[in-house]
Amino acid sequence: MRMPVFAVVVDKRYLVPHARLTAAWVHTKAWELLCERIQMFMHNERPDQRALLVADDSGKVENCALAMRHAHFLETATSARRRLDHIMDMPLFVRSELSEGVQLADLCAYPIHRAFRDGNLRYAQFAPVYEQLYRLDQEAVPAGLKIFPPVSPLRVLLSDENQSENEKGRSKTCPRI
Repeated sequence: MRMPVFAVVVDKRYLVPHARLTAAWVHTKAWELLCERIQMFMHNERPDQRALLVADDSGKVENCALAMRHAHFLETATSARRRLDHIMDMPLFVRSELSEGVQLADLCAYPIHRAFRDGNLRYAQFAPVYEQLYRLDQEAVPAGLKIFPPVSPLRVLLSDENQSENEKGRSKTCPRI
C-alpha cells in the first residue's frame, strides 16, 4: 500500500511583512495549508472517513494554541474558505521519540526542507519522498505539496524541474538524479 505524503514549504523570504508576521503566524499558516492538503486527499480518496492528525509535542502552551487554531479552522473554514469536514476535531500531540509516525514524518520533512532550501531538487534523498507526495491522477506537480506564498520562486523551481524532465522523456512525476 502506497503511503501518501503531504508537505508545506513556507518561503519566509517572500512573506509580506505585517504586524502579525510572527513565528506563531507562520506555524499556523503552515498548519492550515497542510490541513487543506489532507482534506483534499480525504475528500477524494477516503470520503467516508476522517483523518486524525498527530503533531509533535511542542509544549503545553504551544500545543494548546495550535489546538485552538485547529478548532477555529474546523468551525469557520480556512482562509481559502475550505471546510475541513474530513479531519477530526482535535489533533493529538506526542513526543517524537515515543512515536514512530512522527519520526517518519520528520524523515520525510528533512529531504523536502533541504531540497527547497538549497534550490536543488536533485538532492538524492528528495526523490524517494517526492515520489510519495499525494497526486490527483498523474499530475506532474503533486497536490500534496504546497509552496507558500504563491510569489515564491520555489514554485518555478518545481515547475522548471518537471518541465525539463518531461522534455527529456523521463518521468513526469519525479525529478531523476
